Amino acid sequence: SDLAKGSLNPDLQLVALRNLGVVKSAENQQLLSEVYSSTNDAAVKKQILHGYMATGAREKMLALAKSEPNLALRKEAIRYLGAMGGANELAAMYAAEQSVDLRSEILNGMMAANSTAKILEIARTEKDPKLRERAINMLGASRGPETTAALVEMYTSSPEVETKKRILRALGMQRGAQPLIDIARKESNVELKRTAVEMLSMMKSKEATDFLMELLNK
Repeated sequence: SDLAKGSLNPDLQLVALRNLGVVKSAENQQLLSEVYSSTNDAAVKKQILHGYMATGAREKMLALAKSEPNLALRKEAIRYLGAMGGANELAAMYAAEQSVDLRSEILNGMMAANSTAKILEIARTEKDPKLRERAINMLGASRGPETTAALVEMYTSSPEVETKKRILRALGMQRGAQPLIDIARKESNVELKRTAVEMLSMMKSKEATDFLMELLNK
């Protein structure tokens, strides 16, 4: 307890905190909380955040993700909360947060929580173009038929050329040729059609190669 509170050696304090963070118990979590609130040492606080994650102290992590005044530590708490599966808590934080920087970090947390549905909702409704682009890019990295179908639906319903381009790039990240081929066949906008073809040209796929050969032979 004395070591954890730093009354002796700072290096040993970090070792003590690391050990406390291994064993899940109410007493250990309470001691970690006491040390966190009594220190200004960012390294100590960072070690305690890791301990909270390791012991599943989700409520304590959520409180810090919401209110930690040190921005770097708050961002770390947000990421850890995502790794702990706090998708619903992060979605509520995103809705209440005004800072684009912190909203971007919350998106990272949602990605860590595999919260594809909530990221998709943000991609559909977010007014800030940078955040919307980030959400679309994350969907591209999250492969699966449901995500692909949602991206295609967004492409069809979006009136903005730049948003459509981002969706095409996200579809390209998923490495599935057929959705891009279908779009390229129907798309009348030359710029968008070219973007779809560019994405297909980077794929090692028989379907993509056959389609590109078809275009060359026209």
